[in-house]
Amino acid sequence: MAFAKGLTAVPSLPEEVKRGKGKFEIGEGVVATGDEYLLFKHLIIQKAKRPLDKKEVDDYMLYLIEEGLKIMEREIDSLSELDNYLIYLVNSPGEQNP
Repeated sequence: MAFAKGLTAVPSLPEEVKRGKGKFEIGEGVVATGDEYLLFKHLIIQKAKRPLDKKEVDDYMLYLIEEGLKIMEREIDSLSELDNYLIYLVNSPGEQNP
C-alpha cells in the first residue's frame, strides 16, 4: 500500500536517490515476486522515463515506499481516535494526499 501511495503521490522521481545512514535494503521477494515484481519494476521505469538497472529499481522502490509511508502517517495523524484508516481509504478514493 505504501508503494502505491508513493508512486501516485510523487510527481516525478529524483535523478538519483540519496540513501540515508541506515542503508536499509529490500530483500529479494519481500515486496513482490515474479510477475508482481516485474509490474512494479516497469511502473518505476515508466515513472523514471529512462532505463534503470536492478540496483536503481530497488533504490527507487525503497524511496517510493518511504514516501508512501510518510503520506500514510500524515493521513493517520489527521484522523480522530474513533476513525479507522481502512474505512478512511475506502471513503476517499482519488483524493489528493495531504
